[in-house]
Amino acid sequence: MPSFVLKACAIFRVLCLGLFVMAGISSANADDNRLVLVGLQAPPYLYTDQTGEPRGLLVEAITRASQRSGVPVDLVVSNWPRAQHEVKIGRADLIFPVVFTPDRQDWLEYPDDPVIRFEMMVFARVDPDFAFNGQVETLHGLRIGKIAKGRMHPEFRRLEESGKAEIEGRDTLEQLITAAHHSRLDAFVTPRLMTLWTIEKMQLDTVQAFETPLGVSDIFIGFSRMSQKRAAWQKLLEELESLESYKADYLASLSSGQRNKF
Repeated sequence: MPSFVLKACAIFRVLCLGLFVMAGISSANADDNRLVLVGLQAPPYLYTDQTGEPRGLLVEAITRASQRSGVPVDLVVSNWPRAQHEVKIGRADLIFPVVFTPDRQDWLEYPDDPVIRFEMMVFARVDPDFAFNGQVETLHGLRIGKIAKGRMHPEFRRLEESGKAEIEGRDTLEQLITAAHHSRLDAFVTPRLMTLWTIEKMQLDTVQAFETPLGVSDIFIGFSRMSQKRAAWQKLLEELESLESYKADYLASLSSGQRNKF
């Protein structure tokens, strides 16, 4: 088949997928009680399986809260620009994962308590020639990786702004892990569980985390200020458990056991 035909087919599939997602959101919002939660790929908290169905610890918690509260929830896994847009205009009611920032308060409401806390860990190849004790100064002089477009913890930004470490961005966790595995990076800083999940999927035992986190970030499910379903959200929120217990169960189930930390 000619290449221009293949390209046209690929574009058509993308357009159809976008229309399907938007139609699903619009349909759900026609239901006065049904909430739409848009989320980003953040395994093991939220991701899609091979059939495109949402999976993860958040899905388990939301499903349980939905059953207890009687509030139906549609989960849509998307990218950040689209998820942000849908919440800003009120076509989606909820978004995960978000950290608190003053500028987002214009279009987003935060509950009193975070649903989970992301531990920002320093990962490195086994038997590193440096030690990390939780202080950014111990990373001076090293090549440190980060997700290129990710929002970083204030402690990491302090390291970056100091100019005393060589900071390199990568597009994905897989790229960061691979770079550390091949010693192209001395270390990288990423959320603990998401990185352990990825290492497990890559079946590597050469990259591990230091025991002490660089920092901890509160992660919320944000509520759209444009949504008309505040009562449904409050009802669901009353039954929604913290993801901390789900996180503990997940860590206990890791086949790698304790190998993923120094």
